[in-house]
Amino acid sequence: MATSFKIDIVAGRTVSWYATAQSSIPKTLEIKDPTGKMIVNTTVFSTDLSNFSVGSFIARMTGEYLVSFPGTRDVRDDTATITNNRGDTVAQTYQFAGEDSIDGDYNDIFTTITWYRARG
Repeated sequence: MATSFKIDIVAGRTVSWYATAQSSIPKTLEIKDPTGKMIVNTTVFSTDLSNFSVGSFIARMTGEYLVSFPGTRDVRDDTATITNNRGDTVAQTYQFAGEDSIDGDYNDIFTTITWYRARG
């Protein structure tokens, strides 16, 4: 049961994130850079997806960024890759679905993090 994940991001990439909850308990998303500096620390709280948190940042350095969900018992993950007509990856999205109890619905926190190869 994982609650932390490492994702590779290259310096200079634009990164966007979105988090929402369907839980009676507030849920937290944290993203730290490769040095451990906190970039994102946000909490979402709702039972019907009415509360969400969004944002973006420019990656300061290349390396493994740590995505964590403190207080969430189990988090499942998946990825989606977008390529251009030359086969270059132009965007990478990481999806996370968290479970905080035993009902197995994995909707207690839902988060996407996407980096983009180019800006503008």
